[in-house]
Amino acid sequence: MEDQLLSPASCYGITKHNQEELLSFFSYTFNVPAVALRFQNVYGPGQSLTNPYAGILSIFNTGISADNPVLIYEDGKETRDFVYIEDVVQSIFLRLKIRKALEFVPKMDLQEGLKKFVAWANQQPAGIGLYENMEKEMIEKGLMGKGKSA
Repeated sequence: MEDQLLSPASCYGITKHNQEELLSFFSYTFNVPAVALRFQNVYGPGQSLTNPYAGILSIFNTGISADNPVLIYEDGKETRDFVYIEDVVQSIFLRLKIRKALEFVPKMDLQEGLKKFVAWANQQPAGIGLYENMEKEMIEKGLMGKGKSA
């Protein structure tokens, strides 16, 4: 169980919290075991490289492929957890199979996963102009400010 005070900062965060509360209520009311798995920054072959909401690695890849600088927002000291798609699938399978929370150990470390992702991404067609369109859309929607080159 998490101890941090809940204070969603977006509509998305509020809806995720509400979904978990509904799941908890359903589980309690009908005596059905339930668990919420929160996957953040899932990456790997098959993901969209043109959708700005598909994750920061897609955004970085699109920019790098277009010979644009990688833009870092805020102070650049933020950290993120990344999980490779095969590890997501394995964790879901294990959760369904053995029904024990937190027994997941990743098979793919970040460095190896990134190598596989970059190898796959480099085989995809170049998205000419996509980076600029992606950045413009996210700025217009207030999802990011002007960044500085890394």
